[in-house]
Amino acid sequence: MSIVDKPDQVTITESNGKNRSVLLTIEVEEDDVGKVLGKAGKTIRMIEAFLQIVYMVDGSRVFVDVGGPNRHRGEQSK
Repeated sequence: MSIVDKPDQVTITESNGKNRSVLLTIEVEEDDVGKVLGKAGKTIRMIEAFLQIVYMVDGSRVFVDVGGPNRHRGEQSK
């Protein structure tokens, strides 16, 4: 079972920040962004809560960012 229609198009990038923070960037197809976010952000909040528990083991704090493949391209042109 998958919450996205194209699970083979999902990429997750981990970046380490200051003070043991971790940023996980999840890229999905444009049509799947809403599914990952969920109604009123409920799905992504649950994913982030789960990941907080996983990363708590080594004392890190995790932040999750979700976007589609064209997201950064549009930001650069502004």
